Amino acid sequence: MLAALLCVKACGCPTDSCPHVISKASACDSECRDTCCKNGGGNACVTACGCPADSCPHVISKASACDSECRDICCKNGGGNACVKACGCPTDSCPHVISKASACD
Repeated sequence: MLAALLCVKACGCPTDSCPHVISKASACDSECRDTCCKNGGGNACVTACGCPADSCPHVISKASACDSECRDICCKNGGGNACVKACGCPTDSCPHVISKASACD
């Protein structure tokens, strides 16, 4: 990143003129990071907000505990573990029951 900033400066352009370079002037957007963390966006999302990787809090509070209604929708629609995890639920927490409606004919 430093090399990119030096290159931009050497060209006579302002350091913040390159859209893919995060300068020191652009601080971590905590609202953006919080949305990434809440939605399970991961490090790619968090760093795009100008925040350091692994900066999501790893504590699950009651407010962000497993949303069973959200999980049930994921399980019903085949969203998989990524969907279930975004609901704050543990992976592989969908019931493995095949109903008549979803059985293969």
